Amino acid sequence: GVVLGMLDKVAEVSEGAAGEQLQMVRYEGRRGNHHLVQLLAIYRMHHHGYHASLDEHVVADFLEELGQTNAGMLRSRDIELQIDCDPDLVGFFDRDLIASVLNNVVNNAYRYTREQLCLRGEERDGELVLTVADDGDGYPPHMQVAAGTRPGDLNMGAGSAGLGLYFAAQVAALHRHRGRGGQIRCDNEGINGGGRFSILIP
Repeated sequence: GVVLGMLDKVAEVSEGAAGEQLQMVRYEGRRGNHHLVQLLAIYRMHHHGYHASLDEHVVADFLEELGQTNAGMLRSRDIELQIDCDPDLVGFFDRDLIASVLNNVVNNAYRYTREQLCLRGEERDGELVLTVADDGDGYPPHMQVAAGTRPGDLNMGAGSAGLGLYFAAQVAALHRHRGRGGQIRCDNEGINGGGRFSILIP
């Protein structure tokens, strides 16, 4: 975290080829940091029991903060970030866990999107749906996940992508309400057929 913070400051004042290289270093550093956080959380879930710390949050504010966290990185590639959410929408979720999932998705989308990225929050069929949509080429078949897929059914042989999806599914499942657990979905219904990741919280 300290190293990433220092890289952020240096990248802001760097230009040309050096600036581009620093952005790639920052991207890879964030990716490694996300993996470490995911592994630690998964270990705790399986060995010590881990309960989501549910609290009420204004979803639009949460997404705005998420956007600010990733703004510098997205600006480096001239990626336009849109946030689409009713300012009055509230949800009950573990802020840190959900932020970790969505930051990881945004970090991955940074590499594949062309020009646009959208963070969306909405209520649908009694669930809070948080979405990251991009205008890239979409998810390959082995990464597409239908809602209702259990964490154990995910393809962990897919490398780092498998770890990220497994972690996201575990986090979603920790969010339960009236016997229903959260779910994730990956499809190609994003911007102009790009990738779309959704986490559904009951």
